[in-house]
Amino acid sequence: MKQNILLIDDDDSFRMLLAIRIRGILDQPTIIECNSLDSARKFLVANKDDLDLVILDEHLSDGRGIEFLGEGW
Repeated sequence: MKQNILLIDDDDSFRMLLAIRIRGILDQPTIIECNSLDSARKFLVANKDDLDLVILDEHLSDGRGIEFLGEGW
C-alpha cells in the first residue's frame, strides 16, 4: 500500500534528510514537501483526504504549527 506523507518544514536540509529516512523505512511513499504554512494550506485545500501522515514543524517562517493544527486541517 502506498503512503502519502506531507512534510511541512521551512528548513530545506531537514526536509531532505527526513524524506531520505522515510524512504529508507517505507516502500515507495509519496512525499509532498511544503516549506511554509501557506503552501501547505494551498495543497490541503485540494488534497486533504489523500494523506496518511503529516509531519509539521512547530516554528515556521509564516506561523506556528500548533496554530495551524487549530485551523482544523
